[in-house]
Amino acid sequence: MTENEKYADYIKVPNSTWTRPKCPKKVWRIVQGRKKMNDGEIPRFIIQEIPEELEEFIIDSMLPQYLAAEPICSSLDMHNDQQALREFRTLWKNIFRQGISIAVLKVNSDSTAEPVIAGFNILHVLTAEDINCRIARREDTSLGVRNSSLKKLVSVLGHMRHNADILGEFGVDKYLAAVGLFVHPTFRGQGLGEELLRARGDVGCAYRIPATATIFSAPSSIISATRAGFEILVEKQIRDIVDAEGNVAFPLTEIQEMKLMGKRFY
Repeated sequence: MTENEKYADYIKVPNSTWTRPKCPKKVWRIVQGRKKMNDGEIPRFIIQEIPEELEEFIIDSMLPQYLAAEPICSSLDMHNDQQALREFRTLWKNIFRQGISIAVLKVNSDSTAEPVIAGFNILHVLTAEDINCRIARREDTSLGVRNSSLKKLVSVLGHMRHNADILGEFGVDKYLAAVGLFVHPTFRGQGLGEELLRARGDVGCAYRIPATATIFSAPSSIISATRAGFEILVEKQIRDIVDAEGNVAFPLTEIQEMKLMGKRFY
């Protein structure tokens, strides 16, 4: 697969006015798992900023798994849709430019072994200046997405964020957003979803980003967010989310609701 086949050069993701300080990649926390693995040991994990050398692996190998697990994306069959995959890859690759996305790596006793990625959270910063510039320019929130399923998803998420007025809700000038929270099936039940969400507080305090907000659809993610101290900002029943023609946008999903949840760190 060539670069042109892998990425969609028509996707336009505006650069953020926020820039990560120049410093080595940070390790945020070391956490203990909650249950024994098949080898009889309770695993330990490192939550850290994603090194550049792992970004392509996550985009290539773990994006399809994420799309198959995320309820809305799965109901739209995005993991089997080559155009949707291509556009998602492009969005994630652009978001990685900020350099603050985080991964959970399983601690391995063999230091020469390949890292095992147990989960990740794709993070980026949105500032008041970013949002106001887009509104002033009347920029299309679809980012140039052409795939009908992904365009529908981007539109719904954009409307939920806009209706919430996240900056005003928390009284801040920027916040930490996310477009993908994933824990590999092998490591589910270890509390890693909650730990990833708690690690956002480490990111926010270190880089002076005072709040975070994310739209959750998976019931397990909503539970993890609640345990991590997130509050509900906007709640939508799936039956009430309609497309441009007035039809239910996501009729094939089994989930009942989507929640925009957020948390102020300081």
